[in-house]
Amino acid sequence: MLVGLCAALVPGKAPPRSAVGPSMVAGAPPTPVADPPGMSSAALHGEDPEVAGLIDAEAARQRDGLELIASENFASPAVREALGSIMTNKYSEGLPGKRYYGGNEHVDELERLCQARALALYGLDSEEWGVNVQPYSGSPANFAAYTALLEPHDRLMGLSLPSGGHLTHGHYTPRGKKISATSIYFESLPYEVHPDTGLIDYDGLEQRAALFRPKLLIAGARPTPTPTPTPTPTLTTTARPRPRPRPSPSPSPHVVAGASAYPREWDYARMRAICDGVGALLLCP
Repeated sequence: MLVGLCAALVPGKAPPRSAVGPSMVAGAPPTPVADPPGMSSAALHGEDPEVAGLIDAEAARQRDGLELIASENFASPAVREALGSIMTNKYSEGLPGKRYYGGNEHVDELERLCQARALALYGLDSEEWGVNVQPYSGSPANFAAYTALLEPHDRLMGLSLPSGGHLTHGHYTPRGKKISATSIYFESLPYEVHPDTGLIDYDGLEQRAALFRPKLLIAGARPTPTPTPTPTPTLTTTARPRPRPRPSPSPSPHVVAGASAYPREWDYARMRAICDGVGALLLCP
C-alpha cells in the first residue's frame, strides 16, 4: 500500500520524537520557511552569476506573489539543504537492500528512515503497511497506485480536466489524443461538473458508470478556484477556464474520485454508493 507524506501531523496521532525528529513534533520551535532576498550562495554567485541571478529572481517572485497551486509548497531551509546535499552525487536505482550498484549503504539507511517516519506519521504498523517514498511528484505516485490496483487496459473514471480534474486521471483531447500515461495504459472515461451549477454532476456520473462499468473511480480535486483577474501581488494558479461540455470519446472502465481544481466538498457517500453499484474501487487521493 502507498502512504503519502504530509508536512503536518494528524491530530491525536503524533509519532514519537525519535521517529520523526524534533522539527516535526508538536511544541517544537517552528522552522523559518521564508529566506531573506538572495537565496543563492556566494559560491554559486562566484561560479555562475547568471544562474545565481535567476535563483534570486525566483526567490523574489515566491516572496512577493500569492501562490495557489496545490501541488507546490514552501520548503524550509533545512529541507532545501537536505535535497541539495552530497547525496545528490549517488546513483541508487532500486530499493533498500536491493540496489543495482554498490556504495548505497547510507542511502539505504536514509530511505529506511524516511519510510519509518512516514509510517509513524500515520500511526501505521510496519507489519501491515509498506510505503513508497521514491515518487518525485504526484503523477508517478498516482501511477504507482494505479498499477498496484489495476491491470493494463482496466477501466477508470475521474473528473474531466476542464471540470477541474487532473491529467493523471486519464485525460485525452476531444479528438481522442491520449495525453498522459494513465490514458495510454488504462481505459478512461471522465465525469464532469454540471454546466449550470459548476458542481459535480453525480446523476450523470452514475449513468456513465452504469454504462462504462469502471474498475476504479477517483474522488478528489486540487483546491484551486477558477481564474479571476490577476491582482497585485501576482496570483499563480493552475486552474483553467471551463469550456462548453463536449461529447466524450469512446471509453473503458475504473472509477477515480479526485480532481485538480474543484474547490467544493465531495459527496463521498454518493461516490461509494455509485462504486458499489458497479463493483468498482473508490480511490480518494
